[in-house]
Amino acid sequence: MSGSFEEGYEPELSVRIDECALRMLGLLCDICHCIPRDVVKTKHSDCIYCFRCLSQCPNDPIVRSKRITPDKFRNISKDKEKMIDNLILKCSNHGKGCTWENPLSALDKHLIDDCQYSLVKCKFCNVEEMERRDMNEHVRVNHHLCQFCENIRVPLSQYQNHVETCLK
Repeated sequence: MSGSFEEGYEPELSVRIDECALRMLGLLCDICHCIPRDVVKTKHSDCIYCFRCLSQCPNDPIVRSKRITPDKFRNISKDKEKMIDNLILKCSNHGKGCTWENPLSALDKHLIDDCQYSLVKCKFCNVEEMERRDMNEHVRVNHHLCQFCENIRVPLSQYQNHVETCLK
C-alpha cells in the first residue's frame, strides 16, 4: 500500500498475479496504476479508478471535455469488484518481516488491528510511534502501573513524584 489508506495498493503486493497481468485484466487504476482503493468508474468507459484519484480530476480522464464530480462516478460490476477484493496480497510491511498473505479485502483490517510491523502510537504517552511488536516492551519499561490509585499508568520519569502524591 502506498502512504495512506486513501491511495491504491501497490501492484507488487499481489502474490499470484503480476503487474502486467493486472493491467491486462483491467484491475489497476488508470491514474495511479495501483490496485484501486474504493474503486469507481465513469459512464464513458470501463476503466477503473481509486475514488481519491478520480476525485482529483476536474475532467473525465477518457472524455476530457466532460466535467466529472463524485456524484457522476459509477460502481464497477460485481464480478470485477469481487475479483479485486479476492486478489491475494502480501502485507505492505512484508519488507520488514510480515508474512501475512490474504485477500485484499482483509488487508486494511490486518494493518490497523493486527500487523506487528504497523506503526502505532502509545496510548499512554500518545507521542511515541513504534511498531506494534515493540509496544508491550515500551509500556513495560516506560509506563509503570500505580498500585495505589486505580491502576493508572505513569511515565517512568514521573513515577516517584506520582507515588508521593498518591500516598498523601
